[in-house]
Amino acid sequence: MGLPFSPDTNCIKIFDVQTTLQKLEGSNATFYSFVGAEKGPDATLDEISKAYRKKSLVLHPDKNRGNKNAHKRFEQLSIVASILRDGRLRERYDFFYKNGFPKWRGTGYYYSRFRPGLFSVLFGLGTFTSLAHYALMHLNTSQQKRHIQRYIYEAREAAWAPTKGLPPSDGSRRKVTVPDTRRTFTVGGDGLVYLVGETGDEWLLNVDDVEEPQISNVWTLRLVKRILRRVGVLKSLPQEQKHDDSDEYENKREAVVEQEQTSGEKDSNAKILDGGRVVREAERGAGGRRKQTKKRN
Repeated sequence: MGLPFSPDTNCIKIFDVQTTLQKLEGSNATFYSFVGAEKGPDATLDEISKAYRKKSLVLHPDKNRGNKNAHKRFEQLSIVASILRDGRLRERYDFFYKNGFPKWRGTGYYYSRFRPGLFSVLFGLGTFTSLAHYALMHLNTSQQKRHIQRYIYEAREAAWAPTKGLPPSDGSRRKVTVPDTRRTFTVGGDGLVYLVGETGDEWLLNVDDVEEPQISNVWTLRLVKRILRRVGVLKSLPQEQKHDDSDEYENKREAVVEQEQTSGEKDSNAKILDGGRVVREAERGAGGRRKQTKKRN
């Protein structure tokens, strides 16, 4: 595609000469290189005249009788030199020399204009949204870790307050309730902190249990892999199957929790921390596998 350009007679002359010159000398040929003016647009009129005289001796047809383009090249040299010697025409040429020449499209000269196709647009949107998705996964992981670290800090602070922030010398475990969150924790003498459930079950709080984001989990790559698996090109890997089962389990669990909350019941095998972090010991709805969380009775 291109934008139409409406040049005057002088511009058309320059464009025609430039097109002919590139056919004879190559696509990188310019008026200055053809004449032999090494300084290009910075060359003075005297330098251009001297370069022209020197080049005319080299390209004279009498010295190039075996070259079928000798007469045409010599003619083009004269035309190019006349344009560069004319101040107004040279100014026109220098403008297009710096900004680019329009191309002939059969009905006129057009400036090329890039118009992205559908694939380019979709690729750009997919790349942008994937990067945004990956950034959000990083943000969510950081928030989950901060929440767990805060719970661990507050639980230790409450449990070890009598010993001025130091673990008890006898290594005993202490159960405390943090007033701000109204959550009950058990703090071991080794510093490990457990979240206490409604039935007395305990779940170890550990920031290392938070899954790190992976670029393979962005929506575009997961969509591509899912399509490839559907058509049989790609087989499910154990790690990918784990993520799929986890998603299915999460969806089922959310429905169960919502139902239990409506009926006034509480899920004794799940605790939801601030920020959406779930610490639980529950049997999966798919495959009968259990989520790898540490539990202490």
